[in-house]
Amino acid sequence: KYGNRLDGIESVQINNDRITEIEKKITENELVKSTEMDIRGKLIYVTIILNNGTHTDSESIAQTSLELFSEEEKAFYDIQYIVDNKDDSTTENFPIMGYIKAGNSVIKWTNYVQ
Repeated sequence: KYGNRLDGIESVQINNDRITEIEKKITENELVKSTEMDIRGKLIYVTIILNNGTHTDSESIAQTSLELFSEEEKAFYDIQYIVDNKDDSTTENFPIMGYIKAGNSVIKWTNYVQ
């Protein structure tokens, strides 16, 4: 299915304990209601549900979460963020999505109306 794109994944494989640890650390932020990670091949999907917050908060939380991944993991995996806000009183448009290609350091975000 992935051809040779997964060559070397054994050396940077992220196990379930590590996933749980990363989810727990992201959820420690008081703005975060829940976090879920799913790994498919060399793509990590991170879903963050906020209690409340803005797009700026979302981007900050996601950027900070990159520190939870090792340099080897960030060099191998692409990471996609999906952030939603369960606070119905917000005037901002959610969900928003961000993506960082393996080896990069800045998350690129979808355009949204401010």
